[in-house]
Amino acid sequence: MPEDAREGESDRQIIAFTWIHAAPLTEVLSAVRNGKADDAAFEFGFTMPVGSLNAIVAEINRISKQAADNAVEVEEKPGSKSGDAPGN
Repeated sequence: MPEDAREGESDRQIIAFTWIHAAPLTEVLSAVRNGKADDAAFEFGFTMPVGSLNAIVAEINRISKQAADNAVEVEEKPGSKSGDAPGN
């Protein structure tokens, strides 16, 4: 994927993340159910102040770090086989 396409995708994801967290829940759910979420997030992007992007990226990084710090690695019990685990 070309570098400019990756940058565009990153911007799209930041805008979608912000829209999901800023818009009323009923609006987000309706747009997702109706297949209009991409359009709604795109429109929302035009209302975002450019100066807010650094704060938004910082918040995304904070959440990402928190998730990584809280991740748990599950190991198999000694003597067991992977097929011994109960299903989900």
